[in-house]
Amino acid sequence: MKPTTKGYFFLFLSMLAISNVYVFSKAAMNNMSFVQFGFYWFLFAVIWNIWLIVLRPSLRSSLFIEKHTSYYLPLLGILEILSTGLFFYAIKQMSNPSIVSFLGNVGPLFVASLGFVFLKERFTKIELAGMALTMAGAFIISRKPNFSWYLFFTKDAGLVFLSSFIFAISTVITKHKIKTIHPWILSINRSVFLFITFLIWFFISHESLLISKTAFFNVLAGSLLGPFLAVLAGYYAMQYLDVGKSSVIGSSKSFLVLLFSYWWFGTLPKENQIAGGVLVVLGSILIIWGKRKKI
Repeated sequence: MKPTTKGYFFLFLSMLAISNVYVFSKAAMNNMSFVQFGFYWFLFAVIWNIWLIVLRPSLRSSLFIEKHTSYYLPLLGILEILSTGLFFYAIKQMSNPSIVSFLGNVGPLFVASLGFVFLKERFTKIELAGMALTMAGAFIISRKPNFSWYLFFTKDAGLVFLSSFIFAISTVITKHKIKTIHPWILSINRSVFLFITFLIWFFISHESLLISKTAFFNVLAGSLLGPFLAVLAGYYAMQYLDVGKSSVIGSSKSFLVLLFSYWWFGTLPKENQIAGGVLVVLGSILIIWGKRKKI
């Protein structure tokens, strides 16, 4: 396959896998604590990654880390702990995982803002229109009669905003170094950092190792799709596609999450949340398109 074709293949595979992660993680956390979920989820993620390297000895020869890029791995690991931890906690707190997916599309807004602050980039009219749509959509989704900043950042949209902001920083760093760090190394680095964090938390909180069969199945399937398949395919896609193309197409995963959530849980978000989600997706696409116009 041509490099671009490979990129689209890996991107579609990543989208399909990550869309199901929202569903399986929500279903798992409905039957276990957040700490138990993180412990088992990333334990299996580490196992899946090790299993890959065992089954594919030829892969080992391509694994190398240049000294000047190795310093980025701990930084990426810490950023993943924060962004991924907040992401899953938001899924646990919110009634429907598709809401988290829609709100997660504010990422391009944060990337554009980082460029404005640190790189002194100017916004195009298309970017400004996209930012306005994104903010309007996020406001519509998160607007509630009993709004408070405390609930916003502990049980509401603020969790997703914080996660997306940290993930935007991680994405920029990852894309910058993806040519010199193998995707498998990035994948196992992420899983190990997250597993160690939840392992320490698990022992501190004295959680039980016993979980239900339903929770075990959801974690087993979700960890294969998410921390392993979706992340690895996503890193491979970055090697063949620029961030702009992958972000535009990746925004559409929210509609897949909406379908899978309805199929699994039999519920849909409220009408205002769906409308706001559509605005966020359109806004993020405009931001990415506007940024590409400047290049």
